[in-house]
Amino acid sequence: MSFYIQYGDIIIKEYNRTDLDSVHSMLSQPNVYYTTCAIPYNCSRAFASMWIDCIRRSAKRKTDFEYGIFSARNGEYIGNIGLIGIDYINKCADITYIIHPRFQNRGYACLASKLIIAYGFEFLNLQRIQGKCMDFNIASKTVMLKCGFTYEGLGRQEMLKDNKFVNLEHYSLLKSEYEALKNKIFIPLKQNSNFS
Repeated sequence: MSFYIQYGDIIIKEYNRTDLDSVHSMLSQPNVYYTTCAIPYNCSRAFASMWIDCIRRSAKRKTDFEYGIFSARNGEYIGNIGLIGIDYINKCADITYIIHPRFQNRGYACLASKLIIAYGFEFLNLQRIQGKCMDFNIASKTVMLKCGFTYEGLGRQEMLKDNKFVNLEHYSLLKSEYEALKNKIFIPLKQNSNFS
C-alpha cells in the first residue's frame, strides 16, 4: 500500500531502510523511553531496524498503519504517527505518535494526528479511534484533547514501567464527533494525499 500525505510543513509517508539512522536517533532519546510503552531504554540500532521492519510488515497485513513524519522543507525526520491494533469488526483503532524531542512543542504531533485521524475515519471507515497515555504525560493528553478526544477514565496501575505500576489515561473520538468537528479542526485529505 502506497501512502503519502503532504500538508503545511509536514509529509507523512512510508518508512524505508534509509530512515534507519534518523529513527534510531529518535528512539534512543531518554524522553521517548520515559513516555512510551514499548521502546527500550537506550534503544539499539538493531532494535530500531527491527521496529521499521515490523511497521512495514504490519502495514502489509493491514493490522497497523504507522508512518514517518518528515519536514516538507528539508526532508528531516520529525517522528512517527499511526493507527494501530485495527479491529475491522468493531471498526476501531488506537492512535500512536512519537515526536523527536528536537521537534517537540511545535505542533507537529497535533497536525499529524489530525491527518491520520481523518484517514482513519474517511478511508478506513473506523467508528472509533482511541488513545492512552501515562497520566503524567501532559503533552500527549494535550494532543488528544486538541483533536477533539473525550477523556474516558483512568486505568489505575495499568502498566508496569521500570518495575513500577503507572496509571494510564484513556481517551476516544467517535466518528460522529469527528463529523461534527470535521470542518472546524480537521483537514481534508483528498487534495493533499495519495493512497493506493
